[in-house]
Amino acid sequence: MSGGGERKDASHSEDVRDYMLHMAISNTVNPVTEMVPGKGPVTSYQSSSPDELALCQFAALIGYKFVQRDGARVKVEIESEEGKKEEKYFWLQAVLPFDSVRKRVTVIYSDKERKSLWVMCKGADACVLPLVDAKES
Repeated sequence: MSGGGERKDASHSEDVRDYMLHMAISNTVNPVTEMVPGKGPVTSYQSSSPDELALCQFAALIGYKFVQRDGARVKVEIESEEGKKEEKYFWLQAVLPFDSVRKRVTVIYSDKERKSLWVMCKGADACVLPLVDAKES
């Protein structure tokens, strides 16, 4: 990081992008899109988890908007700093639900564009952090 606090690391930017996508799609949130006169389509979210709802809303606020869940397929609209919108699709492969023993939820998505699988995990920091290999980051 330079003295001005600015970091120009392309891999870091991709990590942030991936994290925001994780926040947008790794949840039990249901997007509801309605036509609002004078505004057009407006998406709101419904969830039984206030934490997941807040994370999904934050992702949408900064340009990673979860717009549709259609069976195993989810759609995210990504808005660039210039205002250009791009649609991305991911396919849910499996879910290991949250439980009191694991204290985390794990989802597996396929990203056909990048020809890869994503294993996304979130939960109690005391259970998740030991799984992260510090040498990798």
